[in-house]
Amino acid sequence: MLLALLLGLCLLAGCGGKEEPREPESTTLTMDEIVNYTGLDGDISALEEDALIDYLLANVEEAYERVYEMRGPLGAKVPGDTTDLPDEADCRDVLLETVFGETIIRYTIAPSGAIYEYFPDDDTWGLIYVPGAVG
Repeated sequence: MLLALLLGLCLLAGCGGKEEPREPESTTLTMDEIVNYTGLDGDISALEEDALIDYLLANVEEAYERVYEMRGPLGAKVPGDTTDLPDEADCRDVLLETVFGETIIRYTIAPSGAIYEYFPDDDTWGLIYVPGAVG
C-alpha cells in the first residue's frame, strides 16, 4: 500500500522521466489512441486489467451504459481467462456481473482490438467492434 502511494506521488511529480498516459480523446479508442493511452504499441493483449475494461467500455456503448448509467449497475471484471476463436487466439475475457457475482454478459477482446460478445442461448460469439471501422 505504501509502495503504491509513493509510486503515485512519484508519477504526479514527474519522476522516472516516463510520460504519463493521457486520457482518450473520444469514446472510441483507435489503435493510435491505445498507444497514447496505454503506452503500448497497439498490443491489446498486454493491457492491464483496468485498461482492458476501459477499452471495452469506450468502444461498446451497451457495456458502458450497463456499468455507468443503468439503475443497479453491473461491475466489470477481468477474470484472467482467455478464449480462442476461429480467427483470433488468446482473446482476453471481460465479464459484466451483478453485485452477487452472477455473470450477465461475457465479452472477449482479441489482440487485434476486435471485441466479441458471447451469446449463451446458441453458444456463439458475435463480433461487435472492429478497430478502425466506421460506424
